[in-house]
Amino acid sequence: MAAYRFITEFVLGIELRPKTRIGPGLTIFHGVGLVVNDRALIGSGVVLRNGVVIGHKSPTEHAPFVRDKVDVGTTALIIGAITLGREARIGAGAVVVRDVPPGDTVVGNPARSVRK
Repeated sequence: MAAYRFITEFVLGIELRPKTRIGPGLTIFHGVGLVVNDRALIGSGVVLRNGVVIGHKSPTEHAPFVRDKVDVGTTALIIGAITLGREARIGAGAVVVRDVPPGDTVVGNPARSVRK
């Protein structure tokens, strides 16, 4: 366990603990600065980029649930007991504090839908 933590956190710059529940097919592009709360749920086929933070607002609150095939842009913050719906897209730098419906694309701070 100590070797895993040393390699991931200090060599790679990724905080992704072994007890985090992650579906198959997770893709991490340029993972430096990636932080995922160990209570978050990550579905299958999810894409995460550098600087992404997925966490809770307080130690007593649940962490986010990222459903299947969600694509998260660089430096996005996903905070709180929220759900990102299947195939949602989160823009770079977005601050997501509310649920995102399946297939929606959100950008900005606070994140808002850019549906046409």
